Amino acid sequence: MGARTRGIANNILSDGLDATDGLSGALSSDNIANASVTNVTSTPAIGGGFEKVASDPPSSTEGDIWYNTTTNTVKGYVFSTTSASWASGGTMPYSGYTNAGAGTLTAGLSWGGSFPVTSATAEYNGSTWSTGGSYPVAIANHGGTGSQTAALSVTGMNPGAQPARSDAFEYDGTSWGSPTSVGRQGFGMKVLGTQTSAVATGGGAFPAPTYNNSDTELYDGTTWTAGNSFSTIRSFHSTGGVNQTSGLIVGGRSSPGTETAIDLVEEYDGTSWTSGTAYPTVVKECNGFGAANDFIQVGGSVPTATAACATYDGSAWTATASMPAIRTLNATSMGTYNTSTGMTFGGSPPTLNTTEEYTGAVAAAQVKTLG
Repeated sequence: MGARTRGIANNILSDGLDATDGLSGALSSDNIANASVTNVTSTPAIGGGFEKVASDPPSSTEGDIWYNTTTNTVKGYVFSTTSASWASGGTMPYSGYTNAGAGTLTAGLSWGGSFPVTSATAEYNGSTWSTGGSYPVAIANHGGTGSQTAALSVTGMNPGAQPARSDAFEYDGTSWGSPTSVGRQGFGMKVLGTQTSAVATGGGAFPAPTYNNSDTELYDGTTWTAGNSFSTIRSFHSTGGVNQTSGLIVGGRSSPGTETAIDLVEEYDGTSWTSGTAYPTVVKECNGFGAANDFIQVGGSVPTATAACATYDGSAWTATASMPAIRTLNATSMGTYNTSTGMTFGGSPPTLNTTEEYTGAVAAAQVKTLG
């Protein structure tokens, strides 16, 4: 094996180098036994330094590496990103488009929609839909937000019973309460926020003269008051936002009488509306969920129905996983104030009763096979 020597670190003393034991001086037998060197006949196999386990550790920390003897693979707990994805959820008790939605992926709510126009309400527990308390009237083309036990439904209409409505109802998890007056009609109006801090946007009277408008109505859980208008008239657009001081609107129908799709985004700070970054394409009859700076646009018409989706961080749009199939005039879980999880349900074409569940991209330490 050759002479055993000590490194320079063994020879540095407080008053300088130890001249007796030079840089190539022999190590004393007290430091290392001859047998430990002379009896070496082979080197360990590659990977022999990894911990050998029959199954992956139940709780690892980032940077851990081990050899799984069951799968004969080297694995590690490393930082990685899982892509966003959609998965099929439960089937709704009824079919409908232009229905409204509230709640979350594990506590969702859908009500109303066409065709035929219905007063049905359905509740979702993360896997199964069940029947909830009926809406006071058959309703479609309305806006909704809030949670499964504290939802808000705004205006809308029954195409067979014109004109468009100008009232709102609250849901407590069991039944819809007494109406409050929004103060104007809202065919195609969309709403954001919560049951006690909501912003109703756009929409229009039906029938004409005012098909679309740029009005804003604020609700504090008791009273509706007029807010500042945004710059571009629209209806059947997407909304997102946590409350009255942070929201946004995306796309929609503009140009009264033509139903032209637009790509314009406007953001709300509780007082005024300002322009945001335009959506990558014109889109109408769409929906989405999330906060003003953590939002996902889900489907819509561009101008034909699409499965495309994109996320918004408050300044830029990024394409994300598309839905498995095209969907427009659909509802979403409006009580989800981020893009980590959410869902869309109902819509068309044709009239749908299916649910698609969304899981956003996740960047975290995960177990990965390394070799």
